[in-house]
Amino acid sequence: FLIKTTFTYTPLKTTYDTSDKYIWRVYFKVTATVDSSSAEYYGSVNLDRPETLIAYEDVTKENLIDWIKNKLGTSEVAAIEGGLDNSVRGLATSTTKAQGLPY
Repeated sequence: FLIKTTFTYTPLKTTYDTSDKYIWRVYFKVTATVDSSSAEYYGSVNLDRPETLIAYEDVTKENLIDWIKNKLGTSEVAAIEGGLDNSVRGLATSTTKAQGLPY
């Protein structure tokens, strides 16, 4: 049977204007997981200034993830997830490759 790849988007940090706290850049990571194997992609997006700002302290993780995906667009999201899926499936099904640290 086919095991589904899980994709997790994690905002890592933001860059914002100190005057009005407009978030203009978001750094993020996407993690693909199949069983105990994982692959990661790191990136950043520059956001367009919205007509109405959400107060900085009211911005949620979900807001940031939506903004990241919207800025990337469906084609880029599909390309990132497709590349990660290929990588993680290669690790998950390999009998000659493994992940870990030597210490």
